[in-house]
Amino acid sequence: MEHVAPCSDHVVLRQPSVQSDRPVNPSVMESDESPVETPGSQEAGIRLPWSVIGTGTRRRVAALDERIIRLLDAYSVPLLRYSLAVVFFWFGVLKPIGVSSATEIVSETVYFLPPEVFVPVLGVWEMLIGVCLLHRKLLRAGIALLLLQMAGTFLPLVLLPDVSFATVPLVPSLEGQYILKNLVLISGALVVASYSLDPMADPE
Repeated sequence: MEHVAPCSDHVVLRQPSVQSDRPVNPSVMESDESPVETPGSQEAGIRLPWSVIGTGTRRRVAALDERIIRLLDAYSVPLLRYSLAVVFFWFGVLKPIGVSSATEIVSETVYFLPPEVFVPVLGVWEMLIGVCLLHRKLLRAGIALLLLQMAGTFLPLVLLPDVSFATVPLVPSLEGQYILKNLVLISGALVVASYSLDPMADPE
């Protein structure tokens, strides 16, 4: 520290200025083309990805993103409809030929009907759902059959809790998980219906 002669009797200490000998990097100097930082990004030392990507690259990425969204908009719902059709027809055809893994739980749930009759009928019902989902003119009927059939699939959760849950009601067993996944099938069917069905014409 160096002493500076004051005008009064008090001694004032002045901090000597320190200049760095390190050269200044021109790339870090402010300019009109410097990236725009959002509030808080400077304190956190975070630079947004868009701010370090060139304009041409950003345009190409945006164009690719738009193309992907257009493809999803054009093909995602039909793909969902065909996927539902395949699943229902495939699972349905296993029941009449007696190789479905769901035969036992179906028989125990609908115990008041003979399984040798009800299980094949259920399989035909599911195959019919699959066929209807493949044809737009039959789609309305297919969705209705699907929702009716799906309502029955949740009965084991109530009638067979020991089979459906490892710990009632929060830990489903393997059979319970198989049943709960039907929520996804129902949601998918509703999406297909909302995008694919047109309002019925007024008879008047």
